[in-house]
Amino acid sequence: MDVLDRLDLGPGPEDVWRCFARAPALDLDAMVAWASRLGSSTLAARLGVFFEHWRGTPRSILRSLARMRPNSPVLFEPGKQGGIFMREWNVVVPRELLKELRRDR
Repeated sequence: MDVLDRLDLGPGPEDVWRCFARAPALDLDAMVAWASRLGSSTLAARLGVFFEHWRGTPRSILRSLARMRPNSPVLFEPGKQGGIFMREWNVVVPRELLKELRRDR
C-alpha cells in the first residue's frame, strides 16, 4: 500500500501490480480503510484502477474508493505525461501499465 501511495519510493507501478495480481487474497476492506485514513485521493484512484482489474473485487469496494477519488484529474505516475484518462477514477494511467493490467485480467 505504501509503495502505491509513494510511487517514488518503490519499484514502480507495474511491479506493484504484479504483486497484487499474484496475491491469492487481499484484505480489500483494510486497504480501503488505510487509503481513507491517509486521506489520499490519488491513492484511492490508484487502488480503484488496480481493484477494477483484480479478480473478484466487489462493487461495494469500488464504490467506496470512487467516493474518495480526486476532484480534478491526476497522473497515476507523477512525471509521466500521456496515457489513458480513466474518467471513473479521474486519473491518467500510463499506456504500459494499462496494457499490463488488461493482460493479467
